[in-house]
Amino acid sequence: MFAQYNGALDPAFGTGGKVITDFQQHDYAYAIALQPDGKIILAGYSTVPMNPGHNYVFAMARYNTNGTLDNTFGINGRYTFDLGFTTSYDETAWSIALQPDGKIILAGNHFNTNNDFALARFNADGSIDNTFGISFDNGYCTAFTKR
Repeated sequence: MFAQYNGALDPAFGTGGKVITDFQQHDYAYAIALQPDGKIILAGYSTVPMNPGHNYVFAMARYNTNGTLDNTFGINGRYTFDLGFTTSYDETAWSIALQPDGKIILAGNHFNTNNDFALARFNADGSIDNTFGISFDNGYCTAFTKR
């Protein structure tokens, strides 16, 4: 048994039922989480221009229930995070977990010459939780597999 919907977009959400958020050059969302207050978090990666080329960093955005960016989160509703292990990297957040205390965990991978697990925890306001994991460069705090 399944329900049928007319497929109409919700005009009260975003612009005509749609939201597009630009971080930098190439942005991809792979994970979504709905907070108890109805706010929506998307996570994935965004590119950071390098010379030459570009690299990927964790990216997340939080939206209010009407689809507008939540300006109390990160920087104007968006946050990119370089795990900070090397100068050549590709990092992608593939999943989100929400803790009961409002903290946000992003899980994904870090690639330099190998793909490794990458895990970062953020406070409810989108700032990095420096009490989590092992601290590397500039106070970045993550759990990272070393071989």
